[in-house]
Amino acid sequence: MTEEPATVAGHFPCRPQPASDWTGPIPLSEALAGFYAGGGPLDAQVEADWTTVCVSSLAGLWGFQACYRYDPETLAPLEGWDDDLIVVATVRDSPYVVSRTTGRVSFSEIDGDGWAFEEAFDSLDELLPGLSEDIAEAEERRREAALAETARRTVYPTVAEISVACKGVPVPIVLKAAWLEHGYGNRPGRAEVRRVLSPEQVRDLHAGAPDLFAEATPFFEDGLGRYATVDAKGKVRLPDGAKGGTIGTFLERLAVA
Repeated sequence: MTEEPATVAGHFPCRPQPASDWTGPIPLSEALAGFYAGGGPLDAQVEADWTTVCVSSLAGLWGFQACYRYDPETLAPLEGWDDDLIVVATVRDSPYVVSRTTGRVSFSEIDGDGWAFEEAFDSLDELLPGLSEDIAEAEERRREAALAETARRTVYPTVAEISVACKGVPVPIVLKAAWLEHGYGNRPGRAEVRRVLSPEQVRDLHAGAPDLFAEATPFFEDGLGRYATVDAKGKVRLPDGAKGGTIGTFLERLAVA
């Protein structure tokens, strides 16, 4: 029965792999043999923040050296590569390598002037958790960039513009009985106090629930923890999803307390 692969931080499938899986013409180092025997990665490619992270199974590890250690077409050794180094992961094609003699992991950006490896991890045991942490940070950067792009492309009405559209209706305001048919109120005919949100309340709602209000600005609370919002085109939407026209027509249905 085939053992299901475990995962490290949810990004890399892993499974114990015997030294016999190694296909390279040079001896497998003790560090690599122990790493894969204890549950090394299978072949995987992870996309994060427009960055590609790749790792290899032990069976594919010699092939993973192509374009770094040797020419993939002629199989001839490439000039400038240190024979002590084995590529164990790549980020945007830049390699993480392990030393066959020390077991330490280093990293170098691809540079036309040659390799400039700097130590990244003390051992292979730190490699996958470290890469997973980098991926999580990259995913968070992409999420933040997406929110920033949404904010950049969305022109929210200012509180001053909302106040102008409200035609000076003060806070608090009371719902007309006619508006109760939309579900705003406990019983038909009973007016409930509602409020136009203050600048601070609008800011706090955006900060506390950026995903919820990513495409529309809350401007009115119904007293039950529900909000009417206005989008970049000035269209109002009620909490139940119904359309509410413009802010002006929405507030024309309200009366001063």
